[in-house]
Amino acid sequence: MRSKESAVDGSPFTIRVEGENRPVRARAGESLLHALARNGILLRSDCGGKGVCRQCAVEDAATGELRPACRVTVTEDLSIRIPPAARRTLEVIRKPSLGEGAVRLLQSRAGRVSPRHRWGAAVDVGTTTLAVYLCDRVEGHVLASTSLRNPQFLFGDDVMARIGAVDQNPAALREMQALVLDAVAMSLTSLAASIGMDPKDLCEITVVGNPTMVHIFWGVDPTPLGRHPYEPVFRNIRSDKASTLGWNVFPKARVTSLPLLSGFLGADTVACALALDLRRAPDGTLLVDVGTNGELLLKAVGSLWGTSCATGPAFEGAAIRHGMPAVSGAVSRVEPAGDGTLRWDVIRRDDRRDPKPLGICGSGVLSSVAALYSAGILRKDGRIDTMKAPHRILSDDNGIPSVILVDGPHTASGAPLLFTQKDVRAVQLAKAALRTGIDLLCREAGMSEPEIVHLAGTFGTHLDPRDAVTIGMLPPLGLERIRAAGNAAGLGALLSLVDPETMEELDDLSAATRVVNLAAHPDFQEAFVSALAFPGDE
Repeated sequence: MRSKESAVDGSPFTIRVEGENRPVRARAGESLLHALARNGILLRSDCGGKGVCRQCAVEDAATGELRPACRVTVTEDLSIRIPPAARRTLEVIRKPSLGEGAVRLLQSRAGRVSPRHRWGAAVDVGTTTLAVYLCDRVEGHVLASTSLRNPQFLFGDDVMARIGAVDQNPAALREMQALVLDAVAMSLTSLAASIGMDPKDLCEITVVGNPTMVHIFWGVDPTPLGRHPYEPVFRNIRSDKASTLGWNVFPKARVTSLPLLSGFLGADTVACALALDLRRAPDGTLLVDVGTNGELLLKAVGSLWGTSCATGPAFEGAAIRHGMPAVSGAVSRVEPAGDGTLRWDVIRRDDRRDPKPLGICGSGVLSSVAALYSAGILRKDGRIDTMKAPHRILSDDNGIPSVILVDGPHTASGAPLLFTQKDVRAVQLAKAALRTGIDLLCREAGMSEPEIVHLAGTFGTHLDPRDAVTIGMLPPLGLERIRAAGNAAGLGALLSLVDPETMEELDDLSAATRVVNLAAHPDFQEAFVSALAFPGDE
């Protein structure tokens, strides 16, 4: 064992992992979860390293004690054993269902590449989730897909945290790039194995993501995106050999990322517009892609109008006390039962018995606020009314209340699942940012409200539009005017993969988009403050 003095001077420690043929180097003071991830050993961490799910628990080889790796601070040499259940495994979906419309669209654009370049892949690098698709470019068939948590969460839940990490320590850029490249390579090799394909035959890889994720993917310094005037280092389509990124396992492949529209409107937004054919859509068609950053594109008066909103990570379950990704055990929906109790639904991902609630995913966060507001437990200004349902209220030592969503006997941990006053405020800030973006974008384009809203992304697809309207995140439109677009970014990436001619469309789309800077808009502050409250009368 190293001494505590050596920990202070920052010298590295050695972690010996049973079954691994190499030692792992760790920095003094970093978490064991982080150290393992930096060295290519990815553990399950559905709660995002909060110590709640305990899925990253490893065994101390000396004592046999099991402890969550995210809660072990490295201060000395360690020897550990990683239980098989703690290692991250990929769920490969063979012939994934994209929807009939998406399948027809892909097949209508396929057949424009040589059979020699048949095999391709599309990668959507989200701040929270990586989605990877293996594709037959000649036939336009998606053969297999997978998704996994972006391991860059170790550097923060949102893009600003990751930009800040690079700003404080330039070496963090290479670490974050390595994390995402390793995760994508692992995904692609697993997908290839699932269909009996040699990864060496992969010819083309198309990548989309927000500007920060695309910069980090290429190893380009993202810090200009975090300070005025928030300009990307590059906007254009970027392409290079896979081997240049260190992907020697794909020796034939070329990697291409789609163009960026601005410092906050990225290749994922471009891909969504391509998937929805937004340039030819009726006026008043609004694309809303909600993640840690809300990205909006509106078709109006022959042009596309775009803006972005700093929604933060609340809608993806992060920055919420009991928030977690949309995995088995996550509460996905909450409803008032009418008798002072709450009903909830939990995600079930396997054939075992229904799991007990472990936390709340993004759709559950939105649903919780809508349910509590509908039940009168939340006031219009967002304050928890402690007199409305006192049996469901807990207060901390400072008198700050929380609402019990799920009682302790029903949860996986045995402790109650809470929605705190701070959680409510996080949702208010996020929904106000998005609603302000929608209202001001429409105003700039000469419209009072959108005619049709397409909700893209994982969160947009799974949220209940009634909840979004209830809390004022979306304008009070008829529900028939709010539609789920699925992973439109992934579909757009697949379209550009099977049909190289779409690259010309992307240049035209970029040139036809007018970007609105919300922060500089004279009405921003007034509109944002107004949007913080929930709709309706007190």
